[in-house]
Amino acid sequence: MLFAISIAIRYSNLKSPLTRQQEWQTGHVLTTLSVWEQNGIANHYFSPVWTFNNPPDKITNSLGGVKDKEGYTYYVSYPPFSFILPYFVFKITGQDASIGGIRIFSLLIHFICALLIFLIVYKFSKKRLSEDYFIPAYVAFCFYVFATGNLWFHGNFYFADSLVHVFVLGSIYVFLSILQQPETKTTKTFCSYSSLHF
Repeated sequence: MLFAISIAIRYSNLKSPLTRQQEWQTGHVLTTLSVWEQNGIANHYFSPVWTFNNPPDKITNSLGGVKDKEGYTYYVSYPPFSFILPYFVFKITGQDASIGGIRIFSLLIHFICALLIFLIVYKFSKKRLSEDYFIPAYVAFCFYVFATGNLWFHGNFYFADSLVHVFVLGSIYVFLSILQQPETKTTKTFCSYSSLHF
């Protein structure tokens, strides 16, 4: 319910074209996804390609990328997972890469992050979720959801910097779980914790 209110608050922004602060980076991701859709992700080594298959496009050398032998420019400042994940989400759901689609994906990240914030704060109550309400967890959830920066960047903006929040918060949650329940220090738990860092 609270998250739905946050969507209503930013609805007009979510309908706008890619013209505002930092949205060129969202356009960058959409360019990569569109090229992968046209040429196949494997043909571009699962790497963030930055140029379409047109001779004039291949002249560019922006963003300090590297070129392959066919003249495609690749963005190499970040690992490719933040590009690959939305590509496969769109593939699985049968959607083409689009502004609306990437914004929905960004909203999903916002919700997951807010939920992780809720769970992290709830960990400090040392109560079970089914037992009792813990008001600070709900307050923390609201702060994260309705913070002005998050309303913008977790809606209209998507780049690697957005996705990394899930892994940082996820690792904090797993780490707190290990500290609070030492008996759960199993290989599986440590593997879960380690996987969030790679």
